Parts: sequence; structure tokens; C-alpha cells
Amino acid sequence: MNMMDVLHTIAFDVFLCMSQLFSYYLYTVYIFFAKEMSDFRENSLSPKARTSVQKIQEDLILDGQGASDGRPGEEPPEAKDRMPAPRLSPVVDLSSSEQLYGLAQRVVAAESLLFLSDQFVFLVPHLEALLPSTKRSSVQAYVQTVSMSAELRQPAYMTVAARALDYDQVLSRMEKVRWDLHEIPAQHSPYVDILIRELQVFLMRLSEVAKLIPIPKEATAVLWEHCVRISNRTFIEGFSQARRCTPEGRARMQLDYQQFVSKVEKLVELRPLPDRELVEANVKAYYLTEKGLHQWITQRGKEYAPKHLVGLVNCVAHLNKKGRQALLGLIEETDRTKK
Repeated sequence: MNMMDVLHTIAFDVFLCMSQLFSYYLYTVYIFFAKEMSDFRENSLSPKARTSVQKIQEDLILDGQGASDGRPGEEPPEAKDRMPAPRLSPVVDLSSSEQLYGLAQRVVAAESLLFLSDQFVFLVPHLEALLPSTKRSSVQAYVQTVSMSAELRQPAYMTVAARALDYDQVLSRMEKVRWDLHEIPAQHSPYVDILIRELQVFLMRLSEVAKLIPIPKEATAVLWEHCVRISNRTFIEGFSQARRCTPEGRARMQLDYQQFVSKVEKLVELRPLPDRELVEANVKAYYLTEKGLHQWITQRGKEYAPKHLVGLVNCVAHLNKKGRQALLGLIEETDRTKK
């Protein structure tokens, strides 16, 4: 800023260098901590944010193509303003479950990027005042790139939530549960205790990481939001795998989920629990008539994966063959309109 104030003739060049430095750091945070989840789940980043990252890569990052043959001073002209892709330090371990897959480093990266973006936005009026009038629009244009920093927080922490709990173990246990009961059980299923224990271990590990580095409330909220959301999606996935189900079996599902909710609400402060309503609506849909199911799928089918709706329809005992086929056709139609 002082250089821009003193040397007006190069003020715009200084601004461009500041922008490139910020872009490189943003790209580094994305590559190290957010790319894995954004590749796995497209909706973890907005199309606008994906476009911004792609543009940074194209404009700023060397791709290894057209490099010199080893003789100094023979860099291709287009590489002059580009930099090598960032490399993660070998001392950073993103694979340790006890360290929550590099949560401490993720917090430093995501939160420092947000801090820098806030400072950049704060400086916008000062930057515009130091630039020639013909160049001031560049500042507002670049603010759009800066603003996407907040989006990286979600995928950076979502990766931890997705890997910290053994959801597959819970699903395998759910597959072994009998849902074709003829008596309502008095006790919840053992898989619920396994899932609760996974969340308790996550809480303990989160507390250990917090001893090393302060974890902002916003980051903690994102972590728990995704842990609970994925847990609830695991219930939906497990319930949809039931091949046969009776009203008593559906009551068992309700009992299991109520036990989960009562325990989780003692662990976290999130209210309401993310996707709780989706699980409860899925369980209750079993009791609907054919007409009621048709209306429910029409109104809410897009909130569930097709396989979950198919699993629901196939295990509803009071449907006849014709009604079941009609509902399966409706699910296919709903899926087509979703795409």
C-alpha cells in the first residue's frame, strides 16, 4: 500500500501483484484441503467458485507443459508470470484419524484465508483511491474472486466429517437387522450405539486438536453439521436396504432413530439437527396409502436419491403389484426431471 501511495506510476502493477499473491494462496488452500471433497461432491462448491479456481489455475499455475530442457534462462514466454503448483510439506499428515486428518492445518488454512479476504475487502476503498480512474473497476472485479474464500471452508472441513466416522461399519450392521418383525421391540438396535460411539470419539479427538490450536465456533459448527448430516443420510441409506418390512419393523426404525436423536442432542448444540426431518419423513412415509405415497414422492422425491425411494416402495407391504409399479415409474420420472 505504501508503494502504491508513493509510486503512483506502478500502483496498478503493485495491485496486480497483490492480487496474484492472494490468488496463489487461495489456490493453495483449495488444492491441499478442499479439492478432494469438491471432486467427490460437485455441489460442495458453487459453479462460480469452480470457475474462479479454474481461471486461477490457467492464469497463474505452471502446468509442466513446455518447460525448458534444463538450460537456464529458457523458460517459455507464457511461463513468466506463472508459478509452480504448491506442494504440501511432508510434515503435514492428512491421513491420521487421531489428528482428524490434518484438522489443525485445515483450520489455519481456511480461517487465515477468510481473514485475508476480509482485510482485502476492507482495503477496497483505499485501493481504489490509489489507482487511476481507468483501473478502479479492476478492484471490484477482483473482489468477486476474493469473496469465494468463504466457500472453501465447507469442503475443507467436510472432508474431516466424511472420514472421521466409520459410516460403512454402521451400514453393514444395519444390513443385518431384521425389519420384518411381528412384535415391537423394547430395545433399540446395537448399530445405534456404534454410531453414537463414533461421534463420541470424534468429540474427544476434536477436543485434543483444540488443545493445539483454537478452533473457531464457526468451524466447529461446520464440522458437527456435516457429521450429523452424514449420519442422518446413513440412516436413510440403511433403512432403504430393507428387503422386507412390517409395521413393527418400521416402529423399530423409529425407535432406533429416536435413540440416536436423544443421544446426539446431548453431544451437540445444533438445533434442529441437519436432515433430521428427512429421516423422520422417510420412516413415516411407509404408513401412507398408495395415493398418499404418490403425492409424497411428487412433492418430496427430489430430496432423496432414487434408490432410497425405490427401497421405500419395495418394502411397503400394503401395496399391490400394479400400485408398486406405478410408484416405481413415478420415481424414474422424478429422477429424470431432477437432471
